[in-house]
Amino acid sequence: MYRRYSQKREMQLRWMAKFGCSTSDLLIGLSGVKNTKTMYSLKNSGLIDCFRTDVLQQKIWHLTNEGRKLAAEWEPAALGRAFSHGRFSFQTLRHDLSLQAYLLTTQVPLDRIVSERCIPNHFEHIPDALIKLDDSIVAIELERSHKSKDRVFRIFMQHCRAIFNHCHYGGVRYVFPNDALAARYLALFNTPDWPMFKYDRVTRKYVPQGKIWTPPRGTKGIDPSFQFLVMEDSL
Repeated sequence: MYRRYSQKREMQLRWMAKFGCSTSDLLIGLSGVKNTKTMYSLKNSGLIDCFRTDVLQQKIWHLTNEGRKLAAEWEPAALGRAFSHGRFSFQTLRHDLSLQAYLLTTQVPLDRIVSERCIPNHFEHIPDALIKLDDSIVAIELERSHKSKDRVFRIFMQHCRAIFNHCHYGGVRYVFPNDALAARYLALFNTPDWPMFKYDRVTRKYVPQGKIWTPPRGTKGIDPSFQFLVMEDSL
């Protein structure tokens, strides 16, 4: 019994090490516990702490400095920048929590989930997460709002290079909170010709090249490597 209890605590520590913070509902869903007993046990041990937001109306749990040191035994990324509720953006927080909610629905084991902070920094574009399936690795992009067309096309291209040129992963899965946003991204993806961009080292921005790329379509082209899914936002 105690061993299982310890395993639940470890899972919750590792999850917060991957994502920086989480909620009681998410941590309960992760570990399969029936209440917040394990969380308060970790809090009483000085490994995690919590705060509340006026909008979410629920506790946000995060690792303390001692918790980060312990969690780093399993997740080295835990030793990165400490979480500070005084510096977070509410928009970013909602994105991160929505991402966690989606990842839990995939039922992918904890050790097969790679969070953004753990993805190698030599990737041209860092997706929100990677999940390691039995036969492939899939990048996850959770989109809560519509980005500019240029940025969407640029990231589409970067995913194509990651998949077909560098073999970083086998496909990318876009996840949206509603049908309308998914349809906007899918319409851009289905555009016959995509504008191309290059990185300007002086301005440190991506700028148009004045060229287009016509992606190969069909089952032998890029289409099977991109998925567009809708998950109702519950936050």
